[in-house]
Amino acid sequence: RRLRISGRIQGASLTELGVENDTTYRAFFTARPAAEEVERNEVCVVIWCIPLLNASRVDGGLVLLRDISELKMRDRLLISKDATIREIHHRVKNNLQTISSLLRLQGRRLTEPSAKAAIEESVRRIRSIARVHETLSREDGDEVNFSEILRPLVRMVEEGLTSPDRPLSFEMIGESGNLPSPTATSLAVVLTELLQNIVDHAYPPGLLMSEELPKVRIEMLQGAGVLRVDVIDDGVGMSGEADPERRPSLGLSIVTGLISELEGKISFAPADEQAAAGETRTATGHLRRIGTRVSLTIPVVRGPFATQPPQREAE
Repeated sequence: RRLRISGRIQGASLTELGVENDTTYRAFFTARPAAEEVERNEVCVVIWCIPLLNASRVDGGLVLLRDISELKMRDRLLISKDATIREIHHRVKNNLQTISSLLRLQGRRLTEPSAKAAIEESVRRIRSIARVHETLSREDGDEVNFSEILRPLVRMVEEGLTSPDRPLSFEMIGESGNLPSPTATSLAVVLTELLQNIVDHAYPPGLLMSEELPKVRIEMLQGAGVLRVDVIDDGVGMSGEADPERRPSLGLSIVTGLISELEGKISFAPADEQAAAGETRTATGHLRRIGTRVSLTIPVVRGPFATQPPQREAE
């Protein structure tokens, strides 16, 4: 009935009934079961042919038909939904890039340095969000490997904030795993702000020796439903007045607000405990700098398994 075959079918061949017989031919010639999908209008049927053997000789066959029209329709809807979501992410990315371009044009007309700096910071924040949507527009589903987002974000910071006079070396260690898109978006903005803060404040003029290349590490580790991200620099460190927990800037206020929304935690500590304790030289005579370690702990799974953050091995 689903294939719109009416009348008496007993004794009739599949060809007479209008059903493709390629499946039965393959099964009989190879002496192995064969299957094929047949579509007519909006109906899809799977035809199975199982050969019946007698002393390695095919004496007949068993033909089974199964209606899979509803399964096919669900598959088409899922494919259409995924394509729609990817298209939405693509359009959001394009819109954000348009806003970024408009802000840059506006910034070129400004003469006040503080206003120009505020526009540039806003552009970087928008570009970091656009980067997430660009990645999501190429992915299936609503999760994304954040490591694929972080690499272009670091390149964006290198190109936009560093210069030959103020070079920085960035190193990424570990893998973040997949994150839900809202978490990835917020974390992209957070890390952009932290990296910008390092470029602006961690290496004041006169701190570095000639030809010395400052280093920034981004360490990621996911486990037990929790993602831990450490951003570590070897800069001047935090003084009492510059402590971000006491006197947060706009960027760090954004960071703490987003981490709070993600139900995560953020902490600031010296990157070199021995330098913080007063040891100014290493065993080889190199100068120690206190530096800063910003640790982020973000739950990526809500539930009983997201209880303890992953522990790092002793350095």
